[in-house]
Amino acid sequence: MLITIKEIENISETQVEITCKEIGPDILCLDRYIRLFSKTLVAKQGGNVILIHAKDIFYIETIERRTFVYTEKSIFETDFRLFELEEQLSDYNFFRVSKSIILNLQKVDALSPELNRTLLAVLKNGEKVYISRQYTRELKNLLARKGGWV
Repeated sequence: MLITIKEIENISETQVEITCKEIGPDILCLDRYIRLFSKTLVAKQGGNVILIHAKDIFYIETIERRTFVYTEKSIFETDFRLFELEEQLSDYNFFRVSKSIILNLQKVDALSPELNRTLLAVLKNGEKVYISRQYTRELKNLLARKGGWV
């Protein structure tokens, strides 16, 4: 793979162009990863409205009809419902792992099986998230198709 980076002073925004012989799974994965950098989510913290970059989200959880967004060190609340966020983020390596949690697969450091046929996801910040049995097969199939969780 040939990578070229050009610095041009008089452009208004960064442009990324991918030139390839054919569009395969690795190119589509690269495209999703690049688009992840511009995807944002509106949330609140302490009365302030904040834009969170999707690449910074570790997971999203609903607790008692309230939806929380977890980053490496902070927790935010959003007015979106979990199914809405699942739709918005499905192209960006986010995956529903239980009825109440959507996980950013790029923030997973390790997966390990548990005795009750669930999976334990250890995140890059040390937090642990359990993946329910209902979602483990679909996750394993997804990871097999993508060749990993990048």
